[in-house]
Amino acid sequence: ASVQFWAEPKITDILLKGNFRPIPKVDSAVISLQTTADRLQQNNSKNSKLLAVDSKQYYNFIKILFKQPRKTILNNLRYMTNNLQLLKEKLELLKIDINTRPQDLTLSQIILLSKTFKVSP
Repeated sequence: ASVQFWAEPKITDILLKGNFRPIPKVDSAVISLQTTADRLQQNNSKNSKLLAVDSKQYYNFIKILFKQPRKTILNNLRYMTNNLQLLKEKLELLKIDINTRPQDLTLSQIILLSKTFKVSP
């Protein structure tokens, strides 16, 4: 969620584990990052919503959302409010399943959630 907010990552090459000494247990990847500013210059409407996002608010929110990534978003967000029913209703209005885990959300969904649930610094 952090990298995708500022850039679009792409795997450009795979480095096989046999190319290293000592040999690691996994292969490696080389990635390239196209920054958000470059993407916005291309006038991609998908990325225009990034202009309207408060980055400080976004990062404070994802710290809460990903605090325990194996928990559901409902369990992670419940620390933001005492009203569990209101939290469920907001997620339902956003058409986001309460049992979704943070890593399964799209960047668009995370941005939408960060705009909906304001975090105090």
